Amino acid sequence: MFNSEAHPDQVQRERRMHKTVINVPHLLQPHLSDHQITVAVNECMHQSDPGPHVIILVLRNDQCSREDQKHVEKVLHSFSDTVYEYTMVLSTQEPDSKPTKVNVFIKEIIKKCSNRHYQLNNSSPAELREKIENFVQKNNRRYLVCDEFSSLEGSENPMEQQVTEVGHAELAPTVALFGNSASVQFKPENILLGEEKPFKTIKTSRIVPEQRKIAERHVSVINMTSLHETNSVHHLIDQLLNENEIHAFIFVVRLGQLTDADKMGIEWLQKVFGDEVLQFVMILFTYETEEECESIIDDIKNKIVLEELLEKCGGRYQTCNKMMTNQSEMRELMNNIEDLFKENQQQCYTADIYNAVLKRQNIFQKNKDEIGNGFNRRKNT
Repeated sequence: MFNSEAHPDQVQRERRMHKTVINVPHLLQPHLSDHQITVAVNECMHQSDPGPHVIILVLRNDQCSREDQKHVEKVLHSFSDTVYEYTMVLSTQEPDSKPTKVNVFIKEIIKKCSNRHYQLNNSSPAELREKIENFVQKNNRRYLVCDEFSSLEGSENPMEQQVTEVGHAELAPTVALFGNSASVQFKPENILLGEEKPFKTIKTSRIVPEQRKIAERHVSVINMTSLHETNSVHHLIDQLLNENEIHAFIFVVRLGQLTDADKMGIEWLQKVFGDEVLQFVMILFTYETEEECESIIDDIKNKIVLEELLEKCGGRYQTCNKMMTNQSEMRELMNNIEDLFKENQQQCYTADIYNAVLKRQNIFQKNKDEIGNGFNRRKNT
């Protein structure tokens, strides 16, 4: 497919089957300077404009040392901090040689690529193309956008691409808070919720996000605390999701006081939004005193119910003063929300997910009703 004797500074571009393949020969060779790496990465991004959907890292099974690993990771980070989300490892070995296992350093790279690894000798070209296409589909056909590069020193045609990593530009998330309203103190100085009243005190047919600026970031906050105590919420949720995509659901729980109402809150969330929602949930434990906050680790260890709740939410939690007035805690919350967004491959909870949940629930209920009706008919005959 490519000229193996290509000049080290050359980047080759070839179109096959409606796909553009960019070959960057010698980029992983350890003698390359930082400048040469930057030039090659810039050219690669230019050739694949607006950006590659997949980066295939071709490595020999048995030829990777710790230094090689560091160089590979250095090159990858030259593209973007999120490069591993778009990378898969393709391992090779000499033809007709005995099968060899990948060494420990390659395994560490594979792990960072979410274990996306294929062995060339075990895959046909058609299988490999299918695996690549499946990976692209799973990534929602998003492409990697490179971090901003400075102009290349000494280059006759410096590339001054003003490009920003997808999601690295300031994220303006939409977050929904749910749980027991008693876990929060609503006051004007509350950074996250202000003096907004819990949902059950608002007589409205719409849920409207509140626009706030927290830690220099714009955020849309949806207060759904105590919404689980409200009847017939599907029309409200339907309207909300038709107008908004939710980056994170924040489950507010009073530290050390996990009540039945709290347990009902997470059950309500799953019932309404489906089990799919759990990957977007983070628990926010609120406290009144620093002593309470310091006891959280012991609370988790000593309370099985709390441990199970955390496990259900992927172990994601943060502590926060009940008054929500601490700027540092709010900044940490925004960072955690952004991390969760990246962890979810920059996906949000959307109307499509919600509608699929409703469809599944309707089918289940219909089948249940049919079984019940059939049982009653047999009983009456």
